[in-house]
Amino acid sequence: MVPNIELLKNQLSDICLVVCAGFEDRAPRAAELIEGMDVRARSVLLLTYPGEEHSASYERLMSACHRIAHGPGAVRQMPLADALREPGLVEVINMPGDLVVCDITALSRIALFSILTRIVNSNRRLWLLYTEAEEYWPTKEDYGRIKLDRASDMSEAFFNLTTFEHAEIVYSGRCRVEEIPGFEGRHLPNYPLMLIAFLTFKRSRLGAILREYETNVKILVQGKPVRSDLTWREKLMETVNFDLIDDNKNSVHLVETLDWKATHTFLSHIYNRDHNKYRFNILIAPLGSKMQTVGSWVFAVENPSVKLITSSPERLFPEKYSRGWRDTFIIKDLPFRS
Repeated sequence: MVPNIELLKNQLSDICLVVCAGFEDRAPRAAELIEGMDVRARSVLLLTYPGEEHSASYERLMSACHRIAHGPGAVRQMPLADALREPGLVEVINMPGDLVVCDITALSRIALFSILTRIVNSNRRLWLLYTEAEEYWPTKEDYGRIKLDRASDMSEAFFNLTTFEHAEIVYSGRCRVEEIPGFEGRHLPNYPLMLIAFLTFKRSRLGAILREYETNVKILVQGKPVRSDLTWREKLMETVNFDLIDDNKNSVHLVETLDWKATHTFLSHIYNRDHNKYRFNILIAPLGSKMQTVGSWVFAVENPSVKLITSSPERLFPEKYSRGWRDTFIIKDLPFRS
């Protein structure tokens, strides 16, 4: 994984580019960089979400896609919901081009797992693109205003956070728990259940999963920011999830947020340690960063007995995600045909 998208310039294979028009500023960034490099794709698939909040991203992507494609007929649009159904998935994997270059920046977790798995299973080469945001919610200004470092304990800091923000954003239970299609696992009856869950700033997502499943062992994964300007978020994550961490102090593990291999290595270690893969049904809730999600996906493809679930809020707050963009990374070292 390297922040050098110009590696595409040296790619001689026919490229199928898959992009998605999400509501964040960074969603079209990779396509715009490719356009500026004068790289041409044999086919381009533009996946779309419904809603006005996605329109600005859509317009930018459409402009870039038509310049990247060999011709106007090479650009195909598809609602993301259709791409996740069987006929749409067949169309996705039948797009022309030996090398599929998929920008995962705006893909939902379920879409990422479903679409990437079908591409891999079609025995096509797969590279990923991912653009980091310049700034993530909660912002550092938010962090300063809620004065977490001046609170006498974590519970006071959490109270400051919930009074500063809408309680429904931080502490709401209005989330739906979903199995990820194709990753239902092979769980054995009457076996104890081990849950490996990634902590998130939207703590209601993990809370909904903990209410849904009765577990024998819980392992919590806390993201460790790599960028020096984001290290303060580690403290904020501890505040948002202070009670979950207190209840599981010996089962909280720090894993890098920007390296999919770090997550893959961690999950493999837990799976194989103490013969856990034979002693437990394993349930993974990949609610962490996008690269942690990629690491979870690779691990689950390699270990089909593991079950994957996610949790989605009933209401999204587009203004509470990110602003701007930073580096765009290219991931060409997946353990599949690349």
